[in-house]
Amino acid sequence: MQSILVINNINKRPFTLCLCVLAMTLLTSCSQSNTNRSLETAENVLSEKPDSALSILCEIDYATLKEDKYKALYGLLYTAATYKEHNVLDNDSLIDYSIRIFKDYSDSYHLADAYYYKGAMNYKRKQIEVCANNLKKAERLSIENNFVLITNKVYELLIYVNYISENKSLRMEYSKKFLESSIELNDQPLIARASAMVASAYAANNMTDSAYLYIKKGLNYINSVDAVLKADILVYVGEMYYEKQQFNISEKYAIESDSIDPNPHAKMLLGKIEYQKGNTLKAESLWKEALSTNDQKLKKQLYRVLSNYYAAVGQSHEAYLLLQKLDSINNDINDNSKTIQELQLKFDRAKSESELYQKLIYSFVITALVCVILMLFLQYHKRKMKSFDDRICSLSNENDMAKSEIGLYVSKVAGYENDISCNLEKIKSLETSDRAKQREIDSLKDEISALYKSIMSELQKGSTIYETVKSKKTIVHYKDEELNSLIDFFKIIRSDAFSEWLKKYEPLSVRQYLFLILEDLGYDDHDIADVLGVADTTVRSTRFRIKKKVRS
Repeated sequence: MQSILVINNINKRPFTLCLCVLAMTLLTSCSQSNTNRSLETAENVLSEKPDSALSILCEIDYATLKEDKYKALYGLLYTAATYKEHNVLDNDSLIDYSIRIFKDYSDSYHLADAYYYKGAMNYKRKQIEVCANNLKKAERLSIENNFVLITNKVYELLIYVNYISENKSLRMEYSKKFLESSIELNDQPLIARASAMVASAYAANNMTDSAYLYIKKGLNYINSVDAVLKADILVYVGEMYYEKQQFNISEKYAIESDSIDPNPHAKMLLGKIEYQKGNTLKAESLWKEALSTNDQKLKKQLYRVLSNYYAAVGQSHEAYLLLQKLDSINNDINDNSKTIQELQLKFDRAKSESELYQKLIYSFVITALVCVILMLFLQYHKRKMKSFDDRICSLSNENDMAKSEIGLYVSKVAGYENDISCNLEKIKSLETSDRAKQREIDSLKDEISALYKSIMSELQKGSTIYETVKSKKTIVHYKDEELNSLIDFFKIIRSDAFSEWLKKYEPLSVRQYLFLILEDLGYDDHDIADVLGVADTTVRSTRFRIKKKVRS
């Protein structure tokens, strides 16, 4: 009995083990599938709801991610969501891993986005040079692959990079590019923001009229933007009116800006307006309050304004301290400015050189193809001419009457071929008789080359007229000499039909050959009359005359 139980237990164990393994596999698969869906959801909501994306990502156990591509996506999304929530990660290990994996998988979209967010985190840490380097990598990838949204984000951040480093020309360039891509995206808030940035760039270059023009463009979209951007645009409008010395209007916009979203820029402008009114203490209070800004450029303006104010009221020590701070900021900016500018220009040069190299390659390939096609055409034409010559010689030997028919019309091609044959004979005799005749031989060869060109020219002329005929357009304006070129061309492309005519008919005129060519094209009497520019009765008369020339 015990032995039977043991045997039963042994038989049940493999089955139980299989069930356990299957259950574990299903659970793992479901868990992985749920994790992948969570990553997809986080990516979809990241743009509009970064806080929700971050919450979803925090619920995912990073250790459960088995595949590198999902780990890389997690790293990118977590970095992006953290940045959008105005936080800064301690290091770049997550995003660096993502960049490496996206490179391995040739995932250009996520790689461009990863470079952008790495640059964005560098910007928050004030690592401006590293930031510019990563942004230029993102720019290159996004432009190459037409990732317009990423390109737009990159341009916006590059504006701030060049604003901080005081690269006015590059700031202007990227402001305009940001506006162009915003218009391409047809995004009103982006267009409003970009217009304000272009206006600010013009103002930095003392181009007030242009700045005012773009500020007015931004005002057209002001109701579609958030409070922060709306406040920025309004304070820029206030600055424009301050420059025009319309202080009352300027104050109105500055107050409206500060009431929508309290900001140091509006307080600085209000301080300048109060100073113009003679309220120096109120102006000083507003300027000091504005010093809380993190914007280095704005802080520079405040240091300059306050130092001038302290110097004017006799507080020399305070003025000196502020000038020292101003010098310190200027030195930091100057140290980075040139390096950052050169770094950006280096990327642009590399891109231009790459584009030029590609254009040269394309030009070379196209030129090579044209040369090959031309050579093939010349070989084809040579074979056709030889075939045509053989047919003519055959007809000449078979029938003396057919031989006389070759001269029914003035064939320039045949005349050129005779001249070529004569010159070849002369060259042959000169080469065997006298070595000193090289100059004459070269001259004859040049003449042969010119004759070949003349043949090509005549056939080209014939081809042009043939295309006119095929389009059922009139050829009444062409002279007989030109129509001879059409017959020469037809002799090559329809040598079989032309040979039959030579055998079938006695010598025909140019107009009679034209009639046969038009019939060969399938034209009825009315079409033939239109092409030849004659009456229908003339067409019937021509057909009758041709029939009379049929050999008996």
